[in-house]
Amino acid sequence: MGLTQSQKLAVTNYIIGLRIDLVGSLAGVKYYPENSCPTCHRVLKLSEILKGYNNDPKDLRTTCPKCKERFVAKLRSNTAELRWYCPNQALSALQEGGSREMLKPEEILQWNDSVYHSLLTHFGSVTNAFKKLGITYTHGEVPNWHSRVRPFLGKLPDTVIAQIVGVNRNIINALRKSFSINAFNRRKLAEKLA
Repeated sequence: MGLTQSQKLAVTNYIIGLRIDLVGSLAGVKYYPENSCPTCHRVLKLSEILKGYNNDPKDLRTTCPKCKERFVAKLRSNTAELRWYCPNQALSALQEGGSREMLKPEEILQWNDSVYHSLLTHFGSVTNAFKKLGITYTHGEVPNWHSRVRPFLGKLPDTVIAQIVGVNRNIINALRKSFSINAFNRRKLAEKLA
């Protein structure tokens, strides 16, 4: 028997949140997505924020599923409150002006901190974002990831962790097994979250 719709939603929100925590751990930043509608004050789940974006790269707003208010989602970090671009908006901003692939990660951060942190939360790294655009990015940015992913092994699918750090899933699988950590199990997580 498959998961119920509410179980699927709970698992999806858990994975999105933990994925953002992993990205933050790798970048040395703690992220706090702002998820409250300014009009009706409904607290949106992470999946609702992401679903509320449209495909217009110039429209940075999401939609509250309750009152339909469009508002700019915020992403707070250790030091700043940022606009939280959706994946399409962040990629579009990265392409504007051209030759951003020549910039080091810290230069992209300096150019536009909201775009930089949005890219990290959605793609795991600037390298992965450029890969989505078909561009090879030559500036490395995830040093010493082995120790930083350990707390997330088994709590996230191996494929998610592998995508974020830019390695083959088999490498994460072998690392997880070396610590005798069971693989991520969607059903067990759904039962735990119930």
